[in-house]
Amino acid sequence: MIFGTLALVAGLYLASCTDHDTGYDSLYDEKIQTFEKVFNKLYGPIDPQHNWGFTPISVELGGTSTADVQALTRGHDANANEWATTWVVPDPLTEAQKDKVRRYFQAHPNPEGVAFDYANFFVQQVYKGGDKVGANSPEKYTAADGITTMVGSNQMDKLTCGSYSAGAESLNYYDHINNFNNGTATWNNNVLNNGQPVNGGSKHSDQIMLMVNSKSDCFGYWNSNGSVGFNNRYVIIPGSVIQEWDGSGGSNANVSGMWFVGFDFEQLIDDDVYANEYYNFNGKRYRYLNSSMNRYCGDKKEYNNTPSASVIQGLLDEGYLPVAGKADKVFVKLSSCADGYYSDWIVRVIPGTKRDTSGDKDKDKEETTTSKKYTATIHRIMSMGRVFVEDLYKATREDLDYNDAVFDAIIWQDGKYEINEEATTDAKKYVPAGAKTYRVEIALLAAGGTIPLKIAGSKFGDVHDSFGVGMTTVVNTVGEASNVAGTLSRVTGQPYVYKMFDYTSELGGTNYTINNIPIDVKWATDEVTVGARLNNKEIHEYKKDENGNFVLDSKGNLIIVNSGTQSAPHILLAPIGTPWVQERVNIRDAYTRFPTYVGNRNTDVWGGDVENFNLYGDNRSPLAYADKYQGWFYMTDIEEISPYEGTQLWVGPKKGQFEVSFSGSILANATSKSKIRIYLTSSTSTSYWHIALQKKDWSGAINIPEWGNSNTISYNPQPQNFPGYVEFKLSSSVKSAIVSKGGFVIQTANNNNPFSIDCITYIP
Repeated sequence: MIFGTLALVAGLYLASCTDHDTGYDSLYDEKIQTFEKVFNKLYGPIDPQHNWGFTPISVELGGTSTADVQALTRGHDANANEWATTWVVPDPLTEAQKDKVRRYFQAHPNPEGVAFDYANFFVQQVYKGGDKVGANSPEKYTAADGITTMVGSNQMDKLTCGSYSAGAESLNYYDHINNFNNGTATWNNNVLNNGQPVNGGSKHSDQIMLMVNSKSDCFGYWNSNGSVGFNNRYVIIPGSVIQEWDGSGGSNANVSGMWFVGFDFEQLIDDDVYANEYYNFNGKRYRYLNSSMNRYCGDKKEYNNTPSASVIQGLLDEGYLPVAGKADKVFVKLSSCADGYYSDWIVRVIPGTKRDTSGDKDKDKEETTTSKKYTATIHRIMSMGRVFVEDLYKATREDLDYNDAVFDAIIWQDGKYEINEEATTDAKKYVPAGAKTYRVEIALLAAGGTIPLKIAGSKFGDVHDSFGVGMTTVVNTVGEASNVAGTLSRVTGQPYVYKMFDYTSELGGTNYTINNIPIDVKWATDEVTVGARLNNKEIHEYKKDENGNFVLDSKGNLIIVNSGTQSAPHILLAPIGTPWVQERVNIRDAYTRFPTYVGNRNTDVWGGDVENFNLYGDNRSPLAYADKYQGWFYMTDIEEISPYEGTQLWVGPKKGQFEVSFSGSILANATSKSKIRIYLTSSTSTSYWHIALQKKDWSGAINIPEWGNSNTISYNPQPQNFPGYVEFKLSSSVKSAIVSKGGFVIQTANNNNPFSIDCITYIP
């Protein structure tokens, strides 16, 4: 159904003279009526059939095949020549961008990073430490011998993503970002350009890799001197922070809206640095260091003569150890080389955004299973979009920016089906094989409000808590066009917050639009607290068939049979990827067609006459699936349904005479009602055929009672309604003859038309 009227749920009401003095009965009424007045004054009368984007989706399963299955691969996807068919491939970084990022990391020791966690993302090479060493960042280290120069990035191998603990036993908890080794990445000259076909399309070169269904909550590398990984020597810096530090270079050097991961080299300290001998001093035992001091970092103290006992004791107390073979004249204090500068290896991470394929031509169906019957879990989108929220806190012209919360959402239906590709109707083709469940994916992108606002109750929670900021801090809404005071607390460049959760019971099994995900706010004064649900109230009724499915008109639109009275909306639904409005900028000053859209629901409000200067530029989302509403689904857990009933004893096809062997234990519990069924293929033009059974050792025929106590069954002429198999029961004599020999011999005969045995099964 379609929605339009605000549904407010009162929290706690306390009578106050203030409410009456302002001309309203309560704070509740004041918020509603003030917003209505401002909205109507700004934008005019509302189209009585408006839906504000929350149109129910009529998802059909018809016309699909296993060609719609999407592989749920995990880890790297090396098929760069195909990425652009599914994903928006990022452009290569310019040298000016790389240079700016490098200089930032080299100038800022121990910077404060941000969190970042995407399932699908690209990784691009930015800088290999040691190539252009900064004034302060020691990407080249002097080894403990005081002579050898060590380049940290040369020993930083196997870039990884995802949480893991150091040690080989943790290999299952992270993914290797393929082709990223030794502080750099292999050049890929086969990256398909966006909008190009796979065959014959133009390509470009980049140091890049795509990660699919992976994790990016943690990054690390392996030290090439041993199988030990470091996942605590990285930091993630938003491009907006770097751009604020150095805004020079113009658009060619702009890194706003990007994310960069810097790594600090840490040298491996393990038993290899120790010699196989010990140093005894003042009753204590110390390890000698390996004499190959060019292999590890450390501060060296070298003496012409063996120092005094007091000097040696002081060195040992400070952590210095003697070097083997140096006559106790050389002492080294081991160092990991970690120095707080995260410029030894720098990469960029780009959230994976799926390309809009809504304009693509449908591809010819290709079967991915040889069976026409199979079971599968079908995951289909019931509703999807980007939600813009206006929280009613202040109803002024400037504040109708609809960015008090911005989030992307998808409602999925998951259900097991038995699928028969040969069926003539959808009802027979897709037969439910269990209860359906529903889940919701949400990616919170921005929070421009300053009052408590929850999405889906405790399932997602408060938007400010989710971002980890205070209630009066706005997140990802302030830009150059924002009309805000300098004292307004704000955060920009904050990564999105993603959650997925079961929502089967909450949806109630009736209506599956995003408007059914509750959005709740609270207002409070010294005397009154009011809770409100911002979701639009259902006011339209649509035509349905006798099965309760929506009926569409010739253009594929829903048919309204009853519409109610409209009121100002507090949530709007736009396509995923639609930019939101900057803080304190009226929505009509960014989307100039908005007043027209209010009066005519068919207006293309998001696609034309847009003032980009007034929009927030960072529109990332992990939910940027193709915006296809009808028929958009994928399958998992595909299992073929065998056309043969029972336990398979033998599988063909085969013609002529052959043995059927199997373990006698299979028939151990067979009764007189148990059967052996022989599936066969023959055409209706076959004038005759027959099957004969012999004992496996050819010691005699196996006579079947229901075959007239004969070992042969014949069809001459063959009937038109032949079921495709013959069968016989396992009487005691038949069972004994088969079990004792571990099988039987089958003989076939027919005229010159094809005739074969396909499968033999046991049915208890």
